[in-house]
Amino acid sequence: MEKALDAGDADRSAPVPIRLWRIWAKWSKTGKDAPAEGETYHPLICHMIDVAVVARQLWENAMPAPTRARLIEHLGLDNEGEAVAWIAYFVGLHDIGKASPGFQDQLNDRTGGETIRGWMREAGLDFAVAEWVAHGAVSARVLGFTWRILG
Repeated sequence: MEKALDAGDADRSAPVPIRLWRIWAKWSKTGKDAPAEGETYHPLICHMIDVAVVARQLWENAMPAPTRARLIEHLGLDNEGEAVAWIAYFVGLHDIGKASPGFQDQLNDRTGGETIRGWMREAGLDFAVAEWVAHGAVSARVLGFTWRILG
């Protein structure tokens, strides 16, 4: 059975499986007034899902049909459902580089860094020796590699 963590926070009082906590502990954005307002952050997984949903909505409600048709053809897909699913997937992954140790370790006192770092350590994600790398560069490599694999 997988070990669970007791997050020790009123908002997260139920034990969280470590595997799941490793996903939730990674941050994408922090509250600009943290820690004064309770050390807030937006989990990376939530940010990526938010962006994928917005991309899907833009496809369905804002993108002209001729543009959608050109993209479907360019991607070599059979139908619109496949195209919007792939586009939402890749758009959602645009910030995957934020999962890199260098990005995750760039917190400071203004952004509630010690609390969020503590959550990452609880999840087994101690990035103390991480070197900073632009998350966009990491995202580009990961997405390029993913694109080649999926072909």
